Amino acid sequence: MPTSGARLPRDLAGVLAERLRLSFPRERPSHRRIGREAEYPVVVPSGEAADIGPLLERLAALPGHSAKRDAGMIIGVAGPVDYLLEVGKGTIELVSPAVDDLWVLREVHEAAMVRLVRAADAEGLGVLGCGIQPVTSAEAELMSPKPRYQLLLEAMGRPWLGFAVTASDQLHVDIARDEITPLTNLGNLLTPVVIALCANSGVYGGHAGDQCGRESLLSDVYPEHNRFGMLNAPIDDEVAWVARIAEMDCLIIPVEGDTYRFEGSFADRAAQLPNDEVWAAFQHHERYVWNAARPRGAIGTLELRAACQQPWQSHDAAAALNLGLVCAGEKIAHFLTESLPDPWPHFLDWRRQVARDGLVAKSAYSDIFHGVASLAVEGLQSRGRGEETLLAPILERLRVGRSPAAEGLAAFNSGGLPAYLDHYTVSLSC
Repeated sequence: MPTSGARLPRDLAGVLAERLRLSFPRERPSHRRIGREAEYPVVVPSGEAADIGPLLERLAALPGHSAKRDAGMIIGVAGPVDYLLEVGKGTIELVSPAVDDLWVLREVHEAAMVRLVRAADAEGLGVLGCGIQPVTSAEAELMSPKPRYQLLLEAMGRPWLGFAVTASDQLHVDIARDEITPLTNLGNLLTPVVIALCANSGVYGGHAGDQCGRESLLSDVYPEHNRFGMLNAPIDDEVAWVARIAEMDCLIIPVEGDTYRFEGSFADRAAQLPNDEVWAAFQHHERYVWNAARPRGAIGTLELRAACQQPWQSHDAAAALNLGLVCAGEKIAHFLTESLPDPWPHFLDWRRQVARDGLVAKSAYSDIFHGVASLAVEGLQSRGRGEETLLAPILERLRVGRSPAAEGLAAFNSGGLPAYLDHYTVSLSC
């Protein structure tokens, strides 16, 4: 459904922008904390998507864990790391708490994966370190039966179903008030760099696909507003960010403990609310805007979303890359403007290329990608915790010109689906 075209009054956009700014600290953090949301496809032995309900029940029975339920079904498990049912009932998400560095994040995540893989083994299932379901396609039957997901399907149609088969690796990073706009812009601009280095979705529907990244399945998510993925241009400030989001369809709204469809834009919704309720409504609405980098006022972080889930042997490579990009943000922004006075058109074009071809397509912009990666190393070095060593897989991919998808496709082409599943299945020995 197209938006109504209504615009948020500028004074209200200014109020919401100020609320957004106040959600972040005034001073830049002396040491940025991080959190991770990591999605994994779960499959039966044939490679088709599993139903993870029994898997969640098994995890909920572990000491220190408890089930989360909604509408009579299990939707997640609370524990040291939360396990959540994703849009697709064959995708599980691990949500790590905020921690001090990548080493602690690795320790926490790997402990959670040990619990998950043991439970999956007991159910006869496999957990895959890749960015898409390799066999089961995006159909309504795969969608988790959460009531709000059905409403989103009704609102968006088939584009919503792309979220039922894809698996991303998202990082949250502490940022300050004055960094909201520049780092949101930079995080979006660097989308092709992250895709090229982390694309890991080469087999879909049981066949070698024509895309290395998962972006093609989500390209129809309100393309007129660039609601998913890379922005088509930088934003001027937080008021512009709020105004942009307010023009988009509101999709669903919470009312008295339930969720309903809404016919119109967020600007239309805001016009119906008392002023003291608009901020909470805006925070709910922005959850359903899926840009590659977005400021999250609810938790005061920048969320980075462009990476596919990674092969287990380098499972935190995307987190290391994204953190390095944020920590070197000012240097990278200067480097890019020195290299390309107007970088956005070039990077928009490169995003399409790398989503299709991965790092094979990098020759036209090799120097820029190498420069950005080198600065990401410096960014992690500046933290003084030795985290830059975790960028080794990223630097090796850049050296040989192969994204993870290329390795997966090589396994598929040599041994078919069994070899592909073996390549990506997470095992406790990894």
